[in-house]
Amino acid sequence: MYLIKRQKYREDPNQKLGGGSEGSVYPFPDNADLCVKLFHPPDPDDAEAPKLARYRAEKIGAICKMPLRLPKHFIIPKKPTFDTKGEVSGFLMQRVPTGFVKIMELLKGYRTTHDIGLREITRLFAGLFEDAILIHQQGLVIGDINTGCIMINPKLERAWVDTDSWGYPNFPCLATTEMFAHPDLYPNLESGGNFVPHQPHHDLFSFAVMYVLMALQGAHPFRMGLHPTVRSLQERATGGITIFDPDVTYPKMLTPPEVLSDDMLNQLVRVLKRQAKDPIKPDVLLEFEQAIVVCPQCNIQHHASRKNCPKCHEKTVIDLSKLVAFLIDEEVFKAPETVLFVQVIGNLSYLACRINDKLNIITIDPQKKVTVIPTNIEATKGARYRFFDSCLVICKNPYAPPPVRLEMHKIVNGRLRELGFTTTGALENDSAVFNTSNRFLYRTAGSTIMCSRPYGRMLIEQGVAQVHKSQSWLTVDRMSGAAREALFGYDRALREYQWFVIHGSSDGNRFSYHDVKLPSMRSNEKLEDFTVYFNAASVLLIRKTRYREKDFVRYSIIGLDGKVQKDVLLKSSDEGYDCWENLSGKLFQKSGVLHVTPNGIVKQTLADDTYMPLGDTSGVITITDRLFRFGKAVGVARTGGILTITRK
Repeated sequence: MYLIKRQKYREDPNQKLGGGSEGSVYPFPDNADLCVKLFHPPDPDDAEAPKLARYRAEKIGAICKMPLRLPKHFIIPKKPTFDTKGEVSGFLMQRVPTGFVKIMELLKGYRTTHDIGLREITRLFAGLFEDAILIHQQGLVIGDINTGCIMINPKLERAWVDTDSWGYPNFPCLATTEMFAHPDLYPNLESGGNFVPHQPHHDLFSFAVMYVLMALQGAHPFRMGLHPTVRSLQERATGGITIFDPDVTYPKMLTPPEVLSDDMLNQLVRVLKRQAKDPIKPDVLLEFEQAIVVCPQCNIQHHASRKNCPKCHEKTVIDLSKLVAFLIDEEVFKAPETVLFVQVIGNLSYLACRINDKLNIITIDPQKKVTVIPTNIEATKGARYRFFDSCLVICKNPYAPPPVRLEMHKIVNGRLRELGFTTTGALENDSAVFNTSNRFLYRTAGSTIMCSRPYGRMLIEQGVAQVHKSQSWLTVDRMSGAAREALFGYDRALREYQWFVIHGSSDGNRFSYHDVKLPSMRSNEKLEDFTVYFNAASVLLIRKTRYREKDFVRYSIIGLDGKVQKDVLLKSSDEGYDCWENLSGKLFQKSGVLHVTPNGIVKQTLADDTYMPLGDTSGVITITDRLFRFGKAVGVARTGGILTITRK
């Protein structure tokens, strides 16, 4: 229960919009455009928690009284909420519209799905630098800049969240994220270190770091690349040793820095080395954005000052003898194309591709024969594609209010035949919840997971399990040839994610539901992101977390009976941390995990947790690639095509 102006309200756990270590967010009953964040009660096992709770309450009270003049996309606390004792318990704020995701998604497939390139990234950051200037003019600092404090939608409209953690007069920002922090702030990362208040120039430095990371898709200026003697992020940032320095080996398959102009590179390097008095200015970014062109051959965006496309030039020096075959090449597709989704069913590979803004379905058989199925379906930006049992499922707007429409088509004799449509539910304030195995479509209908298969132009369905309406999420294994069905997901309740495994028979008639009891995270440890992979007998859950302003990775191996077989916590100094920090693109095998890294594939043997780089993949496979099973080979999916790798 909470009070606003003495009126009582009750939060409904079943309608929770989200939450973290500080509190949970709920809809506000009196206004659909607002929501309320309620702080968790202080942890009785944390001696510092009551002090922090008092500070937070005083800060919220002060913020709500400030005459701030900030646009609507800043989600600022509006009014404090109170508990029955009259203490501040949270605050009322604007609700972020449906369809917004954390900016961290720009490091994943979100870019490809929504056709976001260097031009769009640069325009976004021009706006973010403008926002930072506006914030500083109000006498505030952002402080803890990270990939979760800004949200975007497919149009790259932005929303600033977690603004209660900013630095306000008399209430400094207490958090710092190492990945983007100015070196002045490193003492804040140490327990008991001398606290250094955030300053405006610290914010602008952090945005320069983030722009490089996003513009060059994974090229963190102080983490990526190898220096012969200086390895740690903090040492490199303190010494001004950037990824662009001649002593640092730039990862070959990251987006080449030459997509930027020499002038932009020089300005960024001066800011990163802390040599420039002035930050990157919004009008400089906008001027740079106007001179970005698109390569007609490989579709990459780069600055017009480059006479040759930096990416195409880079592709000419790849040793193609290391690849068994390109399954898609320029002889098949003469027009620029984008691979949107890849799935292997039996002996066939299915690809959803965008060609001239239309959806094309590509099938590839074991003899590498490529069949192109053109359609008149618009390849809508942001649409989601899945295959099952020779069927295609299209969700054109995953962020639409539920019930979300799913279109279904049957692939028959090299043509698409429309089957009709069905619907699915969605996470509250998030996207549609559905997925496919190689045999079935799984969707949510109210509080039930349904297993669906086509029968003529109809669907035969049966209930799989009961879940929480609008609070549950699932993913499905698509391993070709697996003699079973496997689902993994969570129900969201109060502070916790209750994970579950569902093990089903291959005919889809019998399913068993198992709760997963993971070891508890530490008090105030916050889940930032996660992903899931399957092998034949188990599930790999990877979670990125934050604890005491530092980043951690937890990975857990879970049997199909729900029992936790292995649970590992890694910090940044541990061996293998860099492999796990990138959540995307992995392949979970029976005895190990293949990780994609900026320098190729690294194989981890799970029995002894040893890590071995696969040297032949260096310069060929990079952090933006995605691995999948392709018969007895390893398939690699990337924006412009598919390739396979086998042992020599």
